[in-house]
Amino acid sequence: MTTAPPRGRIQPRPARGAGRSPRTDRAAGRRARSGREARPSSRPGRALEGRVAMVTGAGRSAAAVASALAENGASVVLGAPDQLAIARVARQIEGSGGRAIAIATDLGDPQAVARLADETLRVFGRLDLAVNGPGRARGLDDLAEPDCRAVYFAVRHQLPAIAASGGGAIVNVALGPLGWSDDARCVVGLTRATALEQDGDVRVNALARAPGSAGFAATACWLCSDAAQHLNGAVVTGAPQDEEGGAPSPGDGAPSPAAA
Repeated sequence: MTTAPPRGRIQPRPARGAGRSPRTDRAAGRRARSGREARPSSRPGRALEGRVAMVTGAGRSAAAVASALAENGASVVLGAPDQLAIARVARQIEGSGGRAIAIATDLGDPQAVARLADETLRVFGRLDLAVNGPGRARGLDDLAEPDCRAVYFAVRHQLPAIAASGGGAIVNVALGPLGWSDDARCVVGLTRATALEQDGDVRVNALARAPGSAGFAATACWLCSDAAQHLNGAVVTGAPQDEEGGAPSPGDGAPSPAAA
């Protein structure tokens, strides 16, 4: 039975230190206050240098996304039920010279997700990006399906933290190995509704391709980058170059938004 998120508009929980600037050029003003103007990285392949990304969900696909974000310069926070699995991923990232922490989180518990957001701000002082993947499985498998309620809780607590950090991006994985389930459609609806409520501070898009498929992690990483800043409320299915096993990096051309 599909569990839908509570009805009504998402009401973000106020983040510590979150202030509201004038509506005019609000996103640019926040980027200036945070010290992060949108600009190309001076290091090739490090388009996300200096940013903090949260990755929620289970499976090898979440680990691949976390690693791709770290390779592009982001500090990574992993949140999922299986502490051993995500701690292993965090150690691998740190062993490669990146920064990562793992926080065991019941993604279906709003209080646990709130603690995940608070701990992210405590450790790194900011949150710029988030990728919310399937959250029902435990361990490193790719059998998890999208969980609309878990995505709702994650987005609710990520929005104010990202806005207070100067703006950024949220990517919700909206497809599992079984294709278009009711929860997958729910994630798409939630993504589009949330995107409409934003005023340019935070971009919210859905990634509709099977976790673990070729290019999945790189496409999620691309959606987090400034190269995709023109997309908000899009349902992205992938890029033509992915068919040959490649995938867009944060500096490459855009994947294709789904028409549906």
